[in-house]
Amino acid sequence: MATIEILEAQNLRQADLFSPSDPYVNIEVDGRITQKTRVISNNNSPVWNERFQVQANPTSTVRFVIYDQDIATQDDKLGEVTIRLSDYANRGMVDDWKPVAAGKGMFHFRITVACAPMPQQPMAQPSANPMGMQAPPMGQYPQQPSYGQQSSGYGQPQNQSYGQPSQGYAQPSQGYVPTPQSYAQPSYSGQQSYGYTAPAQPYSQQNSQQPPTGPVNMASGANPAMQAAAAAAMNARGY
Repeated sequence: MATIEILEAQNLRQADLFSPSDPYVNIEVDGRITQKTRVISNNNSPVWNERFQVQANPTSTVRFVIYDQDIATQDDKLGEVTIRLSDYANRGMVDDWKPVAAGKGMFHFRITVACAPMPQQPMAQPSANPMGMQAPPMGQYPQQPSYGQQSSGYGQPQNQSYGQPSQGYAQPSQGYVPTPQSYAQPSYSGQQSYGYTAPAQPYSQQNSQQPPTGPVNMASGANPAMQAAAAAAMNARGY
């Protein structure tokens, strides 16, 4: 929106042969006629003092085109003044003089450009999914990637008992009984026993008979084995 006051012009070109011009002003915004002043007859320095409200934006171009009104023929153009509203934006009311182009003289006007705030373009929001991943449905959370964890079945032996002996392997049968071996005990009589012999008497019983401590009558009716043992004992004692 702009408020424009067309005040006056001075020393305009005389378009009529025998009389001064009859000037008026058309206001064009971006090539479109929006307003028009009244005609001032027979005056090359007309005063209009008219105010207009025009719809425009801060980048619009405004042209003030001055004409001489004729009754019998087409109106003659006396000149024009072109301004850009951006030169007057945010400056309040500006009183200005401009030379008339394509003619002569000066043009006087006031202008107030009320710049409405430009509509702001919505800022592009950063993508919540920079990697192009599809957002999960409402109420669901995306599955978190697992780092440093192997699959539950990967890298592990399929048979849990691998490397362990079977429960029944290398164990003797429940009914297997090792055959006891019989070892013949040496006879204390100094003679080796051949073949199977009955188990000898306990050691305590064999030693229950102490060898004689003195000379032994070899002609007695003692057991030869006992006699040999007694003789060996006496020899050991020095008898």
